[in-house]
Amino acid sequence: MSGTATKAQYEQALEAVTFSATGGALIVRTVSVTVTDDAGVNSALPGTVLANVANPIAPLVAPIGALIYGADDPAVKPITTVAISDIDSDYMFGATVRISGNYNSGDVLGYVAPSGSPVGAVWDVGTRTLTLSGTGTKDQYEAALKAVTFFASEPGGLLDLGEIRTLSIVVRDDSNVSSLTATVTVGVTI
Repeated sequence: MSGTATKAQYEQALEAVTFSATGGALIVRTVSVTVTDDAGVNSALPGTVLANVANPIAPLVAPIGALIYGADDPAVKPITTVAISDIDSDYMFGATVRISGNYNSGDVLGYVAPSGSPVGAVWDVGTRTLTLSGTGTKDQYEAALKAVTFFASEPGGLLDLGEIRTLSIVVRDDSNVSSLTATVTVGVTI
């Protein structure tokens, strides 16, 4: 900083200084502050500020599902209960629900947004992934995940007697940190 100003103005300017880091989490940074008066004399001892850099903490998603579904029946909601927790974020930015196990070409994930929800969804058949997006609270994302639907036009599996589909779920918080993958299952029968 430079320029002629009063002590009060420089105090305000120093209080307005910001710090950010892109790496080196858990390493304490030392910031030294030296001032020079209008006579050109530097402060005898620099002031010192310590800044601790912490990595954002990943959210946790804990779904419950496991239901039996008859192929070609109306779509069902496979995530019956879900809890999202995150120590350092109050908001989520996105989530994915992917058919990760025993996918059959007639399987589809859908979404009917709860009333007033800021969360929208897009189904990508190529990746078998329903992507939820929009800034929402943990409660709003829990409601959105419970609003995901599953439909199968045929059971697939050995002699078409049915099989278990696995749905993988990941949520992403407002620090752009993703949870570990959680899963629920749907048993698809004839």
